[in-house]
Amino acid sequence: MRGEKTIATLDLYDYLLSGQRTGDALLHEGDTVFVPPRGAAVHVTGEVRRPLTFEMKAEEGVRDLIRYAGGFTAEAKTDQVHVSRIVPPQERLPEQPDRVFEDLDLRLKMLHLLRDGDVVRVDRIDDRLESWIEVQGNVKQPGRYQYREGVTVAELVKQAGGLWSDTLTERAIIDRTESDQTRTAVDFDLGAALDGSAPVSLRPMDVMRIFSRWDVQDRYDVAISGAVREPGTFEWRENMTLRDVILKAGGLKESADLLRAEVSRVLRSAVESRETGAPPARTVDVITVQLGDDWLSSGGHFALEPHDRVAIRSLPWWELPRQVTVRGEVHFPGVYTLSRNDERLAAIIARAGGLKHTAYAPGTRVVREKDGIGNVAIDLTKALSKPGSEHDAILDDGDVILVPPRPYTVKVAGAVGFPTSIIFERGKSLGDYVSRAGGYADMADKWKTHVVYPNGMSKQIRKIWSDPEVMPGSTIVVPLKSPDTGVGKLETLKEIASIFASVATVWLVIDRTQ
Repeated sequence: MRGEKTIATLDLYDYLLSGQRTGDALLHEGDTVFVPPRGAAVHVTGEVRRPLTFEMKAEEGVRDLIRYAGGFTAEAKTDQVHVSRIVPPQERLPEQPDRVFEDLDLRLKMLHLLRDGDVVRVDRIDDRLESWIEVQGNVKQPGRYQYREGVTVAELVKQAGGLWSDTLTERAIIDRTESDQTRTAVDFDLGAALDGSAPVSLRPMDVMRIFSRWDVQDRYDVAISGAVREPGTFEWRENMTLRDVILKAGGLKESADLLRAEVSRVLRSAVESRETGAPPARTVDVITVQLGDDWLSSGGHFALEPHDRVAIRSLPWWELPRQVTVRGEVHFPGVYTLSRNDERLAAIIARAGGLKHTAYAPGTRVVREKDGIGNVAIDLTKALSKPGSEHDAILDDGDVILVPPRPYTVKVAGAVGFPTSIIFERGKSLGDYVSRAGGYADMADKWKTHVVYPNGMSKQIRKIWSDPEVMPGSTIVVPLKSPDTGVGKLETLKEIASIFASVATVWLVIDRTQ
């Protein structure tokens, strides 16, 4: 506006939507740019390219709104839109809704005017796709293809690149969707459909499944176990021999018995019998096959059948040397081979030159890693004094015999005043060592105190009777009271001890008066 006159009017929608600058006048000093309040605003949603709110002129309709919104998307339903409209105040009636819903048919060549507050929705077309057929399974190019009127199974198979050589031609299946969306299965002779003797026509949305014969038939196998390097199960082949499966299993072990192999075979005549009554007496035949040293060249030609199970036995007395290790205070420590299956501890100590004068026999122990056993507590003194007795343990492969030097301390651990190691003194009792370690702590469970000897054996105090012997290298363990060990139980034990002391006093008095 220049002075009292309107010099130019700029339609921003034309500028923003199409780039047209008609009415974009050059401004002078003193000009006024007036932006009026918006007019009717309409919101559009759904399948348009710019779903937004747009201002509409009085003479503009739905088609103008669609143009402002960038037009329809490819999936838009273009023949009809839906409008949610606010009833103008002057048209509202009592007990009637203040909003109405209208469908506008865009196929009519008329101006569909809009009102302020209208919400226009553009629907999407139906997702259903019907003009296709599909082939799955044993064809070279499975997938969906265009449906053509009168197309046959043979034509679809040709379009899919043809069949693979292992195709099951006796039967194929079509999953068919009827017009009411119910589904039916149609099976047919695929070979006859392909050679034209019994052609099969397809319908829209038919899904044809073509099978490999291995989809309906297990592949045969054979298995081998025993003295081969990699026992396992292998796929059976026509003309497969015993030598073939041994080679697939990595060959024979050195321990294999070359004189014979056992082949267990299903007796098909027995398992396929249709006779009723008692079951067959035997369903498996065990065949002994001679191998020989020349099994790679002339032996091992025995033909295998599906599901055969081959067992290669080991020589009965063949085994690798079993060894034990002797460490510590012996004259010749080192690794020793067990000369017999029942060789014992005393014999190995003798082979190691016997114990040195510094050896501490009560502390000797055996560590057995085999089967995760770990420490084995032994009494070497009794084993050496009575070879072959129950104390003279039979050794196993991998055993480690540890013969320590004589220790000179006793360790006191657990709930004592000052856990420490104390010089061993012959004749000192368990209580003496506990006293030297500061005595029992307040929460000590005295009655569960035990002594762990150097060889791994353990003894618990016998309460009223004598304490276990303390030897050099022993560990005295004083545990804490468990949560359920209360003062009441301790008081009860004290009372029992008092009763025994009283009884002992009475017997002493009686003995002196006699």
